[in-house]
Amino acid sequence: MKQLWRTATELLTSAVDDTELRGRLLENASHPREIEAFVRLLTTHPPRDPGQREAIKQFLEFSDDSVAPLSSWLEALADIHGWVEAQGRRTTLKMAVGYLACCDAAVKTRPDLHDLPATVRQMLEEYGFDG
Repeated sequence: MKQLWRTATELLTSAVDDTELRGRLLENASHPREIEAFVRLLTTHPPRDPGQREAIKQFLEFSDDSVAPLSSWLEALADIHGWVEAQGRRTTLKMAVGYLACCDAAVKTRPDLHDLPATVRQMLEEYGFDG
């Protein structure tokens, strides 16, 4: 497991210059796959592309405004990434964050939904992902 974390940390360091952001992501991730998913989704944008910075900004803003902790956002993001890859497709961090934001809104308004990662998995199963 240490090697998985080491690999994920190296991947994150190569993709994200912001030391504070890297620390925040690593502190809140429960599994290296969450960091790897974040980086894979982020790097669908060309390096230093304004879309990359905007996607990170949106991810942080939406997760900060959510009742779900950042750790749940990272887990749910990894679930989206895994689902999309299983379909043989790719998406961007920005598209995945948009999907997460919609799922987060559903969690806030529907009492039967209480967990962001579980809601994302349910929504992926029922409705898929077009992004």
